[in-house]
Amino acid sequence: MNKKKKSKGTAQKIRGLTISTIFLALIAVETYYVIIEPLQNGINLQTTPSQYWSLAIPVFAMVTILSTVSAWIGFTMYRTPEPIKLTYEEAYELALEDQEKASGE
Repeated sequence: MNKKKKSKGTAQKIRGLTISTIFLALIAVETYYVIIEPLQNGINLQTTPSQYWSLAIPVFAMVTILSTVSAWIGFTMYRTPEPIKLTYEEAYELALEDQEKASGE
């Protein structure tokens, strides 16, 4: 039973790390193809540069913001420890100990 708890926590950490990695890679790829590559090679589209940038900058900003939030969620999943599961009796004993400490002080 202890192994299931650890494997569940480990699975959550792996899932969180995978989510973070995917979205950080998406930000890097998007930055290259939307910003860097058009600046290096010139814009080879049927539009003027001002038309390209007027569309590229807001789309870049929206995708980057959503990807950053998603990467942060994945990082939070990776860093959050698994919650401690208590039985009713254990929770009752802890509550009594806390109550005794509070009344003793």
